[in-house]
Formats: sequence, structure tokens, C-alpha cells
Amino acid sequence: MPTPKVLILTGDAGESLEVLYPYQRLKEEGYEVEIAGPSKKKLHFVVHDFEPGFDTYTEKPGYSWDADLAFANVNPADYAAVVIPGGRAPEYIPTPSSTARWSRPAPGPIIRHGCANSSACCARRRQSRKKRLPPSAKQPATPVYIESGRTRTFACAYDWPGWCRSAKGEEAALAALASYAPRYAPVAKRAKLPFDPRTVRGVRVVERIPGSANTDFGVPHEISKRDTTRLSAAGAKRMAALVKAAWDLFDEVAASAPAELRKGPRGGGRDRDKMIDHVLGADEIYARKLGLRLSAPPRADRAAIRAFRAAVIEALEKPSSGAPPSEKGWPQRYAARRIAWHALDHAWEIEDRSDPTG
Repeated sequence: MPTPKVLILTGDAGESLEVLYPYQRLKEEGYEVEIAGPSKKKLHFVVHDFEPGFDTYTEKPGYSWDADLAFANVNPADYAAVVIPGGRAPEYIPTPSSTARWSRPAPGPIIRHGCANSSACCARRRQSRKKRLPPSAKQPATPVYIESGRTRTFACAYDWPGWCRSAKGEEAALAALASYAPRYAPVAKRAKLPFDPRTVRGVRVVERIPGSANTDFGVPHEISKRDTTRLSAAGAKRMAALVKAAWDLFDEVAASAPAELRKGPRGGGRDRDKMIDHVLGADEIYARKLGLRLSAPPRADRAAIRAFRAAVIEALEKPSSGAPPSEKGWPQRYAARRIAWHALDHAWEIEDRSDPTG
């Protein structure tokens, strides 16, 4: 059976994330994805972001991407569905002359942000959307920060410890973060916190931090400005609950995993028990950053692991001015994100490498 194909219909000034996120996710699901533009050329996308002092978002140049084909060369029968991203591209594409032969009927299901036919249609859709927006669509964007090294970039959610992913650039990192929302949802559920993957994917970059060699090595290592601000008792308890949930998920995944995990493309990667030892050993180092002198518990000693983690949770639950609890330590917000990220990163790795087929 041939691989099903999906067409992304866009042009210059298309929103970067709205093009690249479906492009990557559809390919992950096994679809062949093609991008069509008014002509077969390099398309220039944009990003929208908030700046201090602005009442609305600003638009900046984003990524560039080569169109696979022009509208005129699209064969509707080749595609199972069409994606029309947002941005300003829908204001002028597709034009009647370029798609008249296939725009009605459409090649299949259409996932669209913008309007595909005329400025008048766009105006009508904007008015109608105001009346029928579901409550979930009115959720505020999830605040995230970007940590950029030379070769790797992290996108991390401030308020959701452990929801943090990396890629080679900012847009790709944001797309990776969004794609992991469904995998993070069980963590929030364990912490008894509302987290709808369909709505939290809307993100807002509120801080950009220069990375370091640690960033390039694959660790979100830098402390954000927000980490050094006051932390309330309620906020600390919420944060600690998510860290505990991340540990619980790691334990559950490890307990159901085979002892030998599928090796990486170069034959590398820790097996299950070494992965568990690695996480427990790293937690000893993280605990010291909270002013705790604890020894890593043995893998087989569940009581010792519970006692170790209870001490860390107690430290994280305390309200704080935002200052590190010890000299050369970490602010609690950053410590929580780092601990949860490390546990979940390896939990998801174990899940992925438990599948012998890859």
C-alpha cells in the first residue's frame, strides 16, 4: 500500500510553528508530507511574539523552507488531506487562478487556520469564530523560555516541570515541546492538575537565555530570570507535586520495561537497570543543590528511595524568595524543572527503546 500523502498549503509569511509542527508530526505518524506554495521556491515564514510594552504581538522573520511544488502542479487525487497554516499567507493564497481546478471539491479533510479563498471570507470567518470559540480556545498561551546553545536549543515550560524538549533551533524545539504535550499529560494527571494537550500547545516565548556547553551537551542548564522571583506556598506545593508525579511515572515505566533495551543507531545506550542507577545518582547531585546532604539510595531499596524523595519534596514545597537555598545551589523552580526533566527524559527514552521495532 502506498504511503498516504498530506499537502501543506502555504506561502511567504506563513506562521513558522504552524507549518513546521504539522510537518514534523505528520511525518512521525508515517505520512509523506509535501509543502506547496504559489511557486516552487524558498518560502519565508514568520514568527509572532510578545515584546515588553506592546499591547499585542509583533511579527519577525522566521525560518525559510523550500516548497516541494507549486499550486499549479498539485494533483488533488494524490493527497489524503490538506493543512492550511495561519500567519499572513492565507490572506493572499490560494488565488483563484492557481487552484481553481482543485479547490472545490477539496482533496480530502482540511485542517485550516486561515481562510483559503478571499479577504471577505476571512472577515466573515473572524466574526463567526468570535461567537463559537469553545472555552478551551480561550486559554492563555503557555509561557515558555528558550535556552539556545551553538548546536542545541531547549524550549521549556515555566510552570510545568519536566515539559522541556530540545532540537537544533528555536522553532524546531518549540515544535518538539508541543509534540510531547500528550506524553506529559499523564504527569499532570498524577499531580491532579488540569492539563489539556489540545490547548496547552499554544505557547508564548517570554524569555530567551544564552546557553552554554552544557546546553549543547543536551542539558537545560541555565537559570531563568523568573526562577529567582518569589515562590508562594501554593506554587511550591504545585511544583513539588509535579516532580513527584514525574518520579512516579519513571518508576512505572522502568518497572514494566525489559532488562535489555533496544540499542541506538550506533549500538549505544544504557539498559534499564543502569538507567535507573543513573537517575538515582543524578538526583543525589540535584539534592545537594537544594542544600540536602543525601546519598543516592540503592535501586532495590524502595523504602530508601521513598525517604530520599520525600526529603527532596519537603525542600521543594517550602515558599521562597527565589534565592538558592544554599551557596552555589539552585532556586527551587529551576531545581524542580531539572529533576523532573531528567526523570521524564529517561522515562520516555525507556518507553521508546522498549519497543524492539523502534
